[in-house]
Amino acid sequence: MEATVNYFIEANLYLVSLCLIYKGFIQPARNYKIARPFLIVGTVLSLGLPFLSLPTMNISSAELNLSHILTEVSISNSGTTSDSMLAPFSWIKVIYGAGVCSLLLLFVLQLVQLLNVKSKATKTNTHFELEQSTAAFSFMNWIFIGSSYSSEEKTVLLRHEQVHVTRKHSLDILMCQALKIVFWVNPVVYQFKTLFQEIHEYEADELSWQESDNYLQLLIQQNFSHFPSLTNQFKSSHLKLRIMRLKNQFTKKITPAKVGLTVALFATTFFINQNLKANAPQMTVEKV
Repeated sequence: MEATVNYFIEANLYLVSLCLIYKGFIQPARNYKIARPFLIVGTVLSLGLPFLSLPTMNISSAELNLSHILTEVSISNSGTTSDSMLAPFSWIKVIYGAGVCSLLLLFVLQLVQLLNVKSKATKTNTHFELEQSTAAFSFMNWIFIGSSYSSEEKTVLLRHEQVHVTRKHSLDILMCQALKIVFWVNPVVYQFKTLFQEIHEYEADELSWQESDNYLQLLIQQNFSHFPSLTNQFKSSHLKLRIMRLKNQFTKKITPAKVGLTVALFATTFFINQNLKANAPQMTVEKV
């Protein structure tokens, strides 16, 4: 139980550090080629680093030669912990479990809603077409486009959504959903999906935009229907930045100094956690 709590605390500290470092140094550059790998690798490290422990120095009583001043101590296991001390921890587990179950249920309902939409759509060679709809979104290998668009607009939207499919952006969204379910008490994890979706749209815009079509006009219209949060949608709240990127008016580079600083900050978080872990109070019973 103690090991689980320690892992939960350390993982959350790493996730908070990752989010702060990303927003401070990586996000302002709007460079998805670095931003996406940084978030993915950072998330994996945040979940894996708590399992690592630096070796600590253990000194026995014989090495300290304390036997001449310490008398024999006898400790029995007859002591019991009162129920009043354990009651708060029991309630914490119940509340945490209720939160996990609620978010897991919501995730299942979103999948069911998406499958329901798919069942009502008309299958074409390239996508699923939704009758009387202005939708444009994708999930895994499925692309959904509303029938209200013209042939030219459908071509533009299809090209955009195909980038999401080929780049496996849905896997990032699913990872964010898993983080939110497991670490729902941490408000920072709710921002990870927004950060990833921002990167996804930058990448899809840059790889699918052509100056000869009405891509920017579709962006400005922003009259798309809303669909489950598990999907990658053409609609975006950061419209101005997307247009600026397409017009090459927003260019910033991530310098090696910034990369080095982010690594240093994350390493600092690791050593702080290791120091806290090493100095945590532990009970050891030894007959001296």
